[in-house]
Order: sequence, then C-alpha cells, then structure tokens
Amino acid sequence: MCLAIPAWIISFTVLVVFSCAWLRLACDELMTAQGYDEPTGKAKITPAFNLPCRYVLHTVGPIVHGQLTQQHCKQLSDCYWSCMELAVSNGLKSIAFCCISTGEFHFPQKKAAKIAVQTVSDFLQTKPHTLLYMM
Repeated sequence: MCLAIPAWIISFTVLVVFSCAWLRLACDELMTAQGYDEPTGKAKITPAFNLPCRYVLHTVGPIVHGQLTQQHCKQLSDCYWSCMELAVSNGLKSIAFCCISTGEFHFPQKKAAKIAVQTVSDFLQTKPHTLLYMM
C-alpha cells in the first residue's frame, strides 16, 4: 500500500528535525562553555533557528520522585521566573510556556498549572512596567 503524504507535513517535519539539531548543538555549546550542568530553576536562551519564533528559552525543571515537596514547587516557580527575567533582559515582548516538568519529570499537572499562573501573576505585579505578553 502506498500512502500519499502531503508536502506540508514533510516540510514541517524537515523544519523541526533541522531546528532540533541546531538547538541541541547550541545547548551543548552553552553547557560546554559554562563547564557545569545548569541548576534546576535557571534558564538559558538560544536562537530558534528555523522554528516559528526568534528564541527558545531552556530551563531545567524539578524531577519528582515520590512525594511532591515544597522544594519541587519552589524550583518550578523559579523556572518560570528565570524564563521571564531572561525574556525581559533580552528585550522580548512575548513569551509562551509549555507545562514545565509535567511529562517525563512527573510533576503533577494541576499543581504545576497553579504554580505557573501564580508565578506569572506575581512577576507581572512585581514588574508592572514590563512589556511582556504571556501566550
């Protein structure tokens, strides 16, 4: 059986694969220059290469093994805060977040969403002159 795959799917797939390779290389260069693993809750920025945005913000989320702790919650909040600080310091006007740490790192999704919303709200209240739009 022969399947006809639309050209836009092939083009998008090539775009993502190409961008991922460049992103991995950029992250490797950052970590090599830094000389140590990025601590949980901190963030870095790289070009987005061919992705439909200008930059990608990278953060290390907490890994939850067993019981969720206050430290996990603080670290997750720090991830969002660090990304927003990095966005502002690089002159970005908008930012979109995925659910940090809720997949392979096992952070409970509902709690993570509450932390994300609260952290963004706190950030915008603390820095009222920030021209940063959350997507």
